[in-house]
Amino acid sequence: KSQCWDLWDQAKKTETEKAKKEMIDAPEGAIVLDGLDEAVTGQTTKDGEEVLVYSADRIIDILMKRDGMDQDEAVEFYDFNIGCLYAGPRTPVLMWERYEKTEEIVNR
Repeated sequence: KSQCWDLWDQAKKTETEKAKKEMIDAPEGAIVLDGLDEAVTGQTTKDGEEVLVYSADRIIDILMKRDGMDQDEAVEFYDFNIGCLYAGPRTPVLMWERYEKTEEIVNR
């Protein structure tokens, strides 16, 4: 079982109530990614559902600071375990803001 599935399981279990406890202003029923609260940039509507928007750049920064990964490790972890996440229609939007390797990742 990949870590992507583990994240999906966590995301599925972590909905609005936990978000409210952690002071994230999450839409009702939105999926919240555990431990990545600082990467939330807002919310949007996707396919008629209110979802959270996360900064992929901030997620990479969190992985580097919190987990001691270097930049390449953090990008690889994000790409394999977070960027691939689909947990249904309430799956968060992952947005690139400024990351230096964005073009490399998008063009894979």
